[in-house]
Amino acid sequence: SEVAPMLAATQPGQQAQADGAIGSLLDDWQVEIRDENGDMLPTGQVGEIAVRGGLFNPVIGGKTNTDATGWYLTGDQGFLDNHGLLHLTGRSDERINRGGEKVVPQAVENVLASSPLVVQSVVLGVPDALLGERVVALVVLSPDVEGDETELRVHCARHLPDYMVPEQIRFVDEIGGSQTGKISRRELAKQFNNPIPDPDTTSEYAVLPGRFAPASPTETQLAALFTELLEIQPGDLDSGYLDLETGFMDLGGNSLQAVCLLTRIEDQFGLLMSPADLIANGSVAALSRLIDEHDSGREEILVQIQEPVSGVSLIFTHAPMGYAFYAHTFAKFLGRDIGVYACQWRQNMPDIAAYSMEEHARQYVIAIRDPLSGPYALAGHSFRAHLAYEIARQLTEAGEQVVFLALIDDEADLFKSRYGIIHHPPESNNVYDRSRWLLGKSVPRPYKGKVDLFLAEDGVMPEAFADPLVGWGDLVQGKVTRHLVPGDHFSMMSEKHIAHWSGLLKQRLAEASADRSGYSAETIENDQAYQNALKDTENARIAAIAGNLKQEIIEYQSALKKTEDQPYWVCRNFGLALLQLGRPRAGLVMLRQAVAREVVPLPGLVLLADILKQLKRIKLFRAVIAEAERITPADTHAQLLLGELHSKHDSLQKAEACFRRVLNQQSKYPRALIGMAKVLMRLQWQDEAVSFVFQAARLRPSDTGIRILLAQLLVDVGETTTAEKILRELLATDPGHAVAQRLIAKLKAD
Repeated sequence: SEVAPMLAATQPGQQAQADGAIGSLLDDWQVEIRDENGDMLPTGQVGEIAVRGGLFNPVIGGKTNTDATGWYLTGDQGFLDNHGLLHLTGRSDERINRGGEKVVPQAVENVLASSPLVVQSVVLGVPDALLGERVVALVVLSPDVEGDETELRVHCARHLPDYMVPEQIRFVDEIGGSQTGKISRRELAKQFNNPIPDPDTTSEYAVLPGRFAPASPTETQLAALFTELLEIQPGDLDSGYLDLETGFMDLGGNSLQAVCLLTRIEDQFGLLMSPADLIANGSVAALSRLIDEHDSGREEILVQIQEPVSGVSLIFTHAPMGYAFYAHTFAKFLGRDIGVYACQWRQNMPDIAAYSMEEHARQYVIAIRDPLSGPYALAGHSFRAHLAYEIARQLTEAGEQVVFLALIDDEADLFKSRYGIIHHPPESNNVYDRSRWLLGKSVPRPYKGKVDLFLAEDGVMPEAFADPLVGWGDLVQGKVTRHLVPGDHFSMMSEKHIAHWSGLLKQRLAEASADRSGYSAETIENDQAYQNALKDTENARIAAIAGNLKQEIIEYQSALKKTEDQPYWVCRNFGLALLQLGRPRAGLVMLRQAVAREVVPLPGLVLLADILKQLKRIKLFRAVIAEAERITPADTHAQLLLGELHSKHDSLQKAEACFRRVLNQQSKYPRALIGMAKVLMRLQWQDEAVSFVFQAARLRPSDTGIRILLAQLLVDVGETTTAEKILRELLATDPGHAVAQRLIAKLKAD
């Protein structure tokens, strides 16, 4: 507005301000920064500038725009810094509403301007049926520097929250404005109203020519799928509207269409992919390369993604679905000098019932040692971490040098509740089921090397409170270095988050390759008693998987006799085995010893509370709950765990308080949103519960469990039409979903 320049200015003798500051407040003006509800925001937070006082009362369109107390809402966005200086960030009516998140275009433009690639940019909100608006940037590139859209999106991802990163960046020769040079975002955004450009309309902002002609049968089939799901008219494909190098989401696809695409790819090409894989490889061309590599490499269990220029190659292990899709994403950001390989599932597998993780890893050891001479570097996420660990262990045992092992967001699975999780081998050839069977039977053995452990910042594993290294420090005989990286267990492997932390991975790989000291045998000799005891715990876990309870107890007793300095999970497993044997008193004593050995004993107290309640030891149960409340830190993840404990044991008001504390600190935490919703449902506050589940669904649109919960809640509040729509959309992607089928049948019956 015209009011803002009258509020503040650079005072005489004061150095001109940078970064959008217009100066100190002038006399007679009072300024507050307000949020959308009209509440005052603290220093440093961006909101709408409200003013009072000055020389006149502003009039807009013949009406005063002041409230009863004389405060005027300027419509300008800004903030006050710690020095009392006023900063302008834009206009309220220019903010982009992306799925409920407010994006200030100037903030994105400032980040783009900090890139040497960019001469000028303008950020727009373009209409979108699913999110309301999407973030698009028009960019004029510097003629002296080479760059592409991916490089700029990575730059933005390093400096902005996920929701502010432009989903499309379009390169233009110039960005025109009015005669006064003012740019109209609304006018520029109008050209995006139709995601398919009109060939008869010339525009200086048209997308640069892409590749439109399919070059292979796979590309032709994928282009037809894109055309069908994006509802492009049949003739449009031949007219050159579908750019084969542009991602599915960038072409206008929404989350539901993306899930449909994944289902169709699995049906048509026999390739199972996750939503994160689609984000990383979303174009027809990229998907075609993956499918062709998958097909051509069915007998090859090691696939080269990127040829090394020099140095060590990084080998990524396969997902439970059978392929390391994320290896392609890392290859983008690690640089062209690092070789990248991906393991894929062995097709001709022997009898799965007799097969083990060790045998599975041995096949990759043979495959890796053939083309690569070492030293070796491996990385794996979740299930893949266990496979990478076992491959590295076997390579080391064979005398090879492993200079780098990255284990990404998984526990060592040393707890009794985590192994032997599947008692019968899968009957089908489903790769995911077979992978879980291998993991359930796996007993990891000590590794003579060093490990880099990358854990997700959001959704920290409960056991990380008990042991920050989640068990790996008890197996790895060298140093374990822990890193926290952005995202949760799944989103950390998305392109946006990989862009953030791939630099750290590359740095650690370079340091390890230069060091190559690996593991010191002297460390092992100095702690031989512990190593002997560790062998006993290994035997105990093998006995547990075999169902030999008495032998399991004998092995744990032997381990504790050799050295009392055992980790908490040994005492916990021993205690659980004693409970199984019908010795509750001895079992509870060992569980108490386990709690005493945890760093923050919250996981152990949660387990102990569950067991005491089952044993009807109510007085002890209440004492444990009180102890958990007393020792729980204010950390959001600890409060979440405490909230789930209260919810499980019907202390609903306490659970609600915990979840609200979490959401006050981290409003976009799906697990906390769902926890809160379930508590509100039991308190009969259905309408408020619906709003929390809707928020979680927006954050995790492909999460089937959240969509089912949302449908159930909508039925409870009488929104049956919306509930049925959600269920039918789910059945369109998963026709065999039993819960969705039952709910649809119930709706019809009612």
